[in-house]
Amino acid sequence: MTVKKLLWITENYPPNKGGMAESCNRIVASLRKLGYVIHVFHFSNRKKPFFTEQKINGSYTAIPKHHDIAHTLNLGLNFLSNPATKLDYEAIVAFGGLLPMNGAPVYARLMNKQLYTFIRGNDFDISVFSPKRKYYLDQAFACSKEVCANSHDKAKRIQLLYPDTKVHYIPNGIDSYDWLPLKSEIENMHLWRKNNTKPNTVTIGLFGVLKEKKGIRFFLESLLKSGLKEQVHLILTGNIDDDKVVQLIEKHQIQTTLLPFMDRNELLKYYTACDWIAIPSFYEGMPNVLMEAGILGIPIIASNVDGMKDLLINNENGLTFHPADKEACAQQIFKAVKMNENERLRLGNMLKDEITIHYTADQEAMLYDCFFSGNHDRTLLSRIRSQHELQTI
Repeated sequence: MTVKKLLWITENYPPNKGGMAESCNRIVASLRKLGYVIHVFHFSNRKKPFFTEQKINGSYTAIPKHHDIAHTLNLGLNFLSNPATKLDYEAIVAFGGLLPMNGAPVYARLMNKQLYTFIRGNDFDISVFSPKRKYYLDQAFACSKEVCANSHDKAKRIQLLYPDTKVHYIPNGIDSYDWLPLKSEIENMHLWRKNNTKPNTVTIGLFGVLKEKKGIRFFLESLLKSGLKEQVHLILTGNIDDDKVVQLIEKHQIQTTLLPFMDRNELLKYYTACDWIAIPSFYEGMPNVLMEAGILGIPIIASNVDGMKDLLINNENGLTFHPADKEACAQQIFKAVKMNENERLRLGNMLKDEITIHYTADQEAMLYDCFFSGNHDRTLLSRIRSQHELQTI
């Protein structure tokens, strides 16, 4: 029986920014279009406390966040149990994050509802090695009817460590109609490159929230190891939380454009200025940057981990290396810089074709619809390409 009415508990949803907020918004919107009623329960201080608005097929409520996690979750419970604000839902979704995975299992049991836990980004990688956070992870999995991960590796690792948990793999998708640069933006970026980069340099972009796990310093060190820093111009967007990154850039005079964190749609024009996009993460979920670059036909240099491993095949639709292997990364940077334009375009177009066929927002919504209906034989887990199915962790 399909579960169609959901209480969707999250810390990441607009007006919050970042990849998880974008993914959450995309999935909720797609499921609502399919007739699902979704009440978004958002732990956030970006709206007034308990701000509520009705949406087509659902609602949105902002639950104030406090330093005390227990106080925050009790406030959420008060709202849920108030007859005056009673929401109609059949099941609860915990969409990643510490607060949802901490509070949703308790809410589900107190409200006598089924729980589905969605693992995104760092939720598993960090929590499984953190004594405090692992407790919440254990509880979420123990209480969940089913768990969903957005990379094949995550699903496999969850299954190995929690053999009694029913886990499924559904990758991120992208709405290509919502991600097309204007002709004027492309022309402006050609002009930007002419005015801001040296002739015959290869432009490589690293986009998103540039946390330590994203491997930015590692990539810079690999670039220096390649011996080709004079032939590369980097575009770094987002907040850099590692002072040594800026020190490396200044010390070695690496040609770099540093841009502040910006809205996804503002970033689009900078994608078009790039010959390559780099995603050198040490661990990851399935980054939206991968989809956003790929659907534009921009080839990718990436660590062969998690969501990148699901989509990228080395030398076929991108260039990959083992995470944290500086020698291998340097070799792939060398190959990218020396690659002729026709081969670079071929890799980008192969990636674009793969995403267009298998990784659209409509495909993603269909797979979640199968997930909630219990029709798992139609989920992507049964359609994983054989070479990925056979890969070991």
